[in-house]
Amino acid sequence: MLVHTYRGSDAFAVKVSDFGLAKERGSDLTSTGSSMKGSIIDPALKSFRDFKPVNDIYSIGFILNYILTGKENLVTDESRLGSIIQKCSTTNSADRYQTVRDIIEDMKKAECLVG
Repeated sequence: MLVHTYRGSDAFAVKVSDFGLAKERGSDLTSTGSSMKGSIIDPALKSFRDFKPVNDIYSIGFILNYILTGKENLVTDESRLGSIIQKCSTTNSADRYQTVRDIIEDMKKAECLVG
């Protein structure tokens, strides 16, 4: 995952490895009937038709965990980092971060990110 901030602006770009879930709205390149593949798929997502950005937040939790700890098993402690990862990867999508911006803000507060 790569987070790029633009100087003098609140704008940022986040690039995450392809999970096979995201699709451009209106694009016919990914069929809503195609099968979902990959090892980190939101268990609440039953179909591409139901896809929302919060479904990628689930996967981001696992990636952050691996990048920051080097371990595949999710952090389960009560540390700031553990709380962020758990909030990303909770199975109830309503309890997850709803935007990447929210994750970035909490990571800055937890001093996981500089800037």
